[in-house]
Amino acid sequence: MPEAQIAQALQLLDLMLEHFADDGHWTRGRYDDGNGGYCLVGALLHLSRKHRLPRAPAIVLLQDAMPRPGLPLVHFNDSCCGSVAELRSIILKARRLADDHAEQSRAAAAAKTWLLAQIRKKTDRAAGGYGGHGAGRAVRARTPRRLVLKIRHLNPLQASSFLIPLALLTAPLAQAAGFRFIEAPADADGPALKGAMWSPCSAAPAQIDLGNVTLPGVKDCPIGGDKLPLVVISHGRGGSFVGHHDIAEMLADAGFVAAAINHPGDTASDMSRSDDLSVFIERPNDIKRLIDFMIGASPAASNIDPDRIGYFGFSRGGYTGLVLVGAKPDWATAAALCEQSSSRICGQIRAKEYPEQPLTHDPRIKSAVIADPLALWFTADSLQEIKVPIQLWASELGGDGVTPHNVAAVDSGLPIKHEYHVVPNSAHFAFLAPCPPALAKARPELCTDAPGFDRGTFHQQFDADVLAFFRAQLGDR
Repeated sequence: MPEAQIAQALQLLDLMLEHFADDGHWTRGRYDDGNGGYCLVGALLHLSRKHRLPRAPAIVLLQDAMPRPGLPLVHFNDSCCGSVAELRSIILKARRLADDHAEQSRAAAAAKTWLLAQIRKKTDRAAGGYGGHGAGRAVRARTPRRLVLKIRHLNPLQASSFLIPLALLTAPLAQAAGFRFIEAPADADGPALKGAMWSPCSAAPAQIDLGNVTLPGVKDCPIGGDKLPLVVISHGRGGSFVGHHDIAEMLADAGFVAAAINHPGDTASDMSRSDDLSVFIERPNDIKRLIDFMIGASPAASNIDPDRIGYFGFSRGGYTGLVLVGAKPDWATAAALCEQSSSRICGQIRAKEYPEQPLTHDPRIKSAVIADPLALWFTADSLQEIKVPIQLWASELGGDGVTPHNVAAVDSGLPIKHEYHVVPNSAHFAFLAPCPPALAKARPELCTDAPGFDRGTFHQQFDADVLAFFRAQLGDR
């Protein structure tokens, strides 16, 4: 972390310590109680806005200071923290970590200065012949070789402290998410699947224009690293592979490969089967085929660890993920809801024209983030085969057929210990990436949030919590 960012993080952490000087300024269950009280994340967001300080460096330090790896900041505040004193101890720990980062940065700068001096000495000696006496002989140009430093005369503690800044020197100066379009070919199990993948990239950040949205990233960047974890992403009804690009970019920057597709017949460019029960059978199969492609024939196949695969799904994508990890829908449970509906799906349910194809489960998926899932067809019995770690998110207001009650039923029905987050004052589409102006104008129903809800601010914490979960479950570089 650059020294300027460390200094800003320290300033923000000190402001938080001042804010939480007594119990009266701490709250749980919401970001802001309206009377000057904030939760941990609420205080961070409020103070960063008030003092115009970046919040990301402080979030990273606070996340590293959590009592266990991957524990979300909101969950710690609401469920684990017993007092303001304990909250302050976490902030103080984050502050100590910032001091450690600063010391490493200074050591790296010193090591860089020393290395450059050694290189200049070698260059000067070579230019001056033998010892610099006389004209010397002509120096033949050589292919540059790696500089190898001998540190055998250092004791173990000195060696480790020296290697830390040396490793920092070899890290790329700038980093962006690599981006490339992908297409899993049609086969006996379904049509071609079109989408994109994001991957680690050491090139300087650039921009990719996709029309209504411009993505940060580097197109067709060589993939950095091997044995990388993979996260596959599934959109909601009428969505597209780009709907959760912010999460994909963040995962790629953190050393993951992320891949998302358009579900045929249920995507923005093709809604031909969106109102047919068959799409709820085909969606999980689409993702299985995407995983097959990513670890088999994709440009990233040799870079992916097939034993570290995660899943992210929103809305119908949330339904898709629950099925993939073991859920079994009970179509008849929606009969009462369909009594007054003229939709094709409800007509099929009233006529008991349930899909006959087998459901697709995929044991390769080791963990899943499920955001505001369409859960009309799930009962407690439907969920009993789910055994993998789950991070479940719910909007407070619901929308597009998703109700807070149904998502809460998933929470209570999951048979395994899991995370559950309800986002205050949020509607269903708050989980989509923040909309650029052109998209907000074209699709206001997707981009308009409840009064007082800041989607951009929410996504900074949401994305960080998703990353922390996958790091804890799948690991990273």
